[in-house]
Amino acid sequence: MAFEFSGPGLWGPITGIVCLEKDLKTIRKIKVTHQEETPGLGSRVTEAGYLKQFKNKEALPQLKFMPEGKASQKNEVDAITGATGTSRAFEKLINANIQKYLAALKG
Repeated sequence: MAFEFSGPGLWGPITGIVCLEKDLKTIRKIKVTHQEETPGLGSRVTEAGYLKQFKNKEALPQLKFMPEGKASQKNEVDAITGATGTSRAFEKLINANIQKYLAALKG
């Protein structure tokens, strides 16, 4: 199941696509299609190397962004060092959009 997400980043909107496995809790892939974050810092949310860490992470009850190198649980990913505001905004918008999508499915 794939769906679009959108929400505020630190400096502007972030939009993209989340693909969940059939269990509707495990992330298959995240792709960011638009962002307006600081080049070289927050803009890393678009980099394949950063986004690949989301694969096989559990989005329920929610994703948690941890300081870089500290993610160890099934629902934890590394935040972007030096881009705390973007990381917090991305965490909030990913979690909110997944919850909204799943609620609509259960509707």
